[in-house]
Amino acid sequence: MLLLGFSIRPAFGVYFMHFRGKTFGFIMEDYLLIEDGDIARKLLPDLPRGELFPGSKPFVIMRDPGSKGYLISIAEALYPELPIPKPKKRKKNTEESTKVEEHPFWEKNLET
Repeated sequence: MLLLGFSIRPAFGVYFMHFRGKTFGFIMEDYLLIEDGDIARKLLPDLPRGELFPGSKPFVIMRDPGSKGYLISIAEALYPELPIPKPKKRKKNTEESTKVEEHPFWEKNLET
């Protein structure tokens, strides 16, 4: 089932669920953990809360997300509160990678 705006990526034994580029939650075994916050507490007050791993922040636990439309409406409501992804770090240039040879390879190996 493909939902517009969602993407799923496996990592560390769980699946990261992204909505429009932001992490929406995690799929584990037979349930969905959704980012918890003020909006989630208002929209989903009766659902239990739990941790992804001991010591992590709390998440809303959904055993049955229901219809596609319901899940999309929750994701759209929570979107402004979802954490902004951290930018990827660029690899630092090492001294060897920035070193420029005085003569190109083909000039060194030419026989004259």
